[in-house]
Amino acid sequence: MKRLAFLGVGSAVILGLGVMGAAPAFADNGPHVSTAGNTTVDRCAACHRAHTAQDSYLLKSAQTSLCTTCHDGTGATTDVVRGIGSGAGALRGGGFSYALINTTSGVNRSSIGVLTSGQVVTSKHDVGVAGTAWGGGATGTGTAITLECGSCHDPHGNGNYRILRPIPNDAAGITFPSPVGVTSVTQTSFQVTSHGTNYYYAVVLSAAGTFKVTDPVTFYGSGAADAIIGGTVSAVADSQHLTVSARVNFASASGGLMGYANPQAIAGASGDGTTATYTTWNVHGLVAGQTVTISGITPTGYNVTKGTIVAVPSATTFTVANTTTGATTTGGKLSGIPDALAKVYTTTNYWAQDDHNYTGTYQASTQGNGTAATGGATAFITNISQWCSTCHTRILAGSGAWKVNSGDAMYTFKHRANNGKEGSPNCIQCHVAHGTNASMVTGGPYSSLVGTQITGKADDSFLLRVDNRGTCNMCHSV
Repeated sequence: MKRLAFLGVGSAVILGLGVMGAAPAFADNGPHVSTAGNTTVDRCAACHRAHTAQDSYLLKSAQTSLCTTCHDGTGATTDVVRGIGSGAGALRGGGFSYALINTTSGVNRSSIGVLTSGQVVTSKHDVGVAGTAWGGGATGTGTAITLECGSCHDPHGNGNYRILRPIPNDAAGITFPSPVGVTSVTQTSFQVTSHGTNYYYAVVLSAAGTFKVTDPVTFYGSGAADAIIGGTVSAVADSQHLTVSARVNFASASGGLMGYANPQAIAGASGDGTTATYTTWNVHGLVAGQTVTISGITPTGYNVTKGTIVAVPSATTFTVANTTTGATTTGGKLSGIPDALAKVYTTTNYWAQDDHNYTGTYQASTQGNGTAATGGATAFITNISQWCSTCHTRILAGSGAWKVNSGDAMYTFKHRANNGKEGSPNCIQCHVAHGTNASMVTGGPYSSLVGTQITGKADDSFLLRVDNRGTCNMCHSV
């Protein structure tokens, strides 16, 4: 059985087939999206057959081979086979057969450059065949899964970043636990260290054991300022009491809701008759000018389809034109990884995450981490780890997970992956989406043996960007 490595989506497959003979265009707003009101559009027949289909969804051929009839560089701007993007640049996610990553250059954050010719990949996300989502499911090494291009991408377009689905199809575990009520909160200690303040929560759980140590959670108190975004569960006393560590002040002593840091979840909304401001359960990285779709809220007036963000008051709120008045805390969801204002599908530096939600002038700092020159919005994809962990359900971990026993027999101590701060760890800081040419054999025996515990394959490169776990040097220069 071919196996799947860690899911990072720095650059994702852009699905499907455009109108034959048409000029290449980005899938977000190109041939995947049919023209509104055009009842004679011809592009449907490029992929589908009504009576002679050879694959599910009435596709004229198997999904993977169908997508690559364009996305092999012959009919689209992205060549996902050879890892080449628009303008012959390097595709950020690598390729399924070849990749252009200079994997031997892992000295610091700005050193992972681009090769002039592709090298054969050493690990990839297999599509069209059975595999394993490592870290998926409640126990063991992972769960069985068969990915297709359409597992991650919406071939008909949805306005999201690289037409990523809000939740991947075929995910090993796509259900986030519902937010729970909080009956009381007590500040237990204050630490001068970066771990911040510990808060002891008495919660109302629908089932025992909903939260585990190192889980990332978010709390909203009785007021808008009473929020802990992306806190980490540091202790679980019993089924109704747990301790959360976070780095922010906290005012409310009772009331509120707490839940997992789901990037799609909306905690509440309030409107003044002109605009509505939504509060998310997680740092979302939105900027003014982007379009969002919100559903599942009661009253229904707060649900919007492709509404334009007019303001972003804070890291966890955004405002959309809406005539509804009043407030609601009944929840809802945002439609997936939001659309980027400037879509960049290629890279000259495989480390710098400068291809999403970026509106400032790019300033390559000494770390090469894409910091905005004016201190405004950066390119860091703040919620990508939560998206990845819908398949790799036990990989996501919060601050301090490196020293806390989570109780998981396989993934006992974990590297933090849920940070929403520029230059801090998330999945695609270390991994690529399609395939890597990194080696885990050359240079010593240690890295080549890492995979045996999980995959049984001695030299598994796990979609990492640099040879022999040199990715570690990007942050931990030793």
